Amino acid sequence: IPLHLLLQTYRPKLQDVERLVNIYPEGIWEGIRPGINALTYACTGNVFDYCARKLPKTESSLVLGGEGFPFLFSNDKAVTIGGLMPQLEFFHCFPNYFYDFNGEGWFHMVGCLQGNTSIVDLALTVPALLLASLHAANDNFRQIILRSSVRKLKLRLVDSDQKTMEKVSEPKPRWNVGNFVVDMLREAKLSALVVESGSGELNISESCASKIVDFLKDNTTLRILSLPSLELTSVQLNCLFKILKLHNSTLEHLDIRNPILDHRMEKIQYYARLNQCGRSKLRIPTATAAVLVELLSPREVDSIKRSTSLLGGQTRPTSELSGNGDRSFRNEMDRLNVIYGLLRETPSVWCSAS
Repeated sequence: IPLHLLLQTYRPKLQDVERLVNIYPEGIWEGIRPGINALTYACTGNVFDYCARKLPKTESSLVLGGEGFPFLFSNDKAVTIGGLMPQLEFFHCFPNYFYDFNGEGWFHMVGCLQGNTSIVDLALTVPALLLASLHAANDNFRQIILRSSVRKLKLRLVDSDQKTMEKVSEPKPRWNVGNFVVDMLREAKLSALVVESGSGELNISESCASKIVDFLKDNTTLRILSLPSLELTSVQLNCLFKILKLHNSTLEHLDIRNPILDHRMEKIQYYARLNQCGRSKLRIPTATAAVLVELLSPREVDSIKRSTSLLGGQTRPTSELSGNGDRSFRNEMDRLNVIYGLLRETPSVWCSAS
């Protein structure tokens, strides 16, 4: 019997798990779907620790928690997770529950990223209240991410449990997400940045929003930016539109709030689709007609994934965060607009003056 079914059905004693793992070690990694494994269901710390120590050294992906997959986070489990990090390249941890949570275990787990050179895809539930309360911890978290090998980062902000919140004096502080995002765009070399909040709101000031837009002008590494509750002013939207049109040819997916269905967002998404189709290849001086022909091929143009929602409801590799997976255009006009946009980028390579 796969280990995850045993742990899902009832909480066995450690010796029962040991017997099963010794007979059927591959059962640790035989989960319900790729990336979801028995560790998710290992509710008690000793069972979790035993399963983790038996994890194959060649396994480089670990997903804990997520929708439909309960995971209880505790300080002792955090120590175990930290020991696994050197072998991981892909690590997502979205606990559904926290046991006696005071932040100590979470900070230990994050601290194990210090000097880590293996993890490139990281997704975490973040105790926003604790980061806001502890300035040193806030700055340490930022520095750890900046100095790590992480290139795809997804954060889900949550409040701590009631006991922890009661320890924080009123008024309860809020983590300045805006400053963190600005630092990531300015200093990190991320290809994907996704920040969502359990309450649906991010604490991003208007000044931080302006800086976020400004830093996109010269950023050449970021392909995905998702800040679902970020709302830009009319001036900021104009600036973002000009940046996508004239400067940034690498940002492929953008998810921000558009409450009034501003027509400029359609134009911004249009240039993001051009970027997804390889517009940056046409911006280099050595671009040739052969490059343009390749980009205009049906295989390339029809493979564009429309960006409707970058978050979804399941835990997936950040590189795959593209909404409902629809790879088609709304209509033929959308497709022709993209082809026209690519042709308009470099008319000198496909036509000449008579």
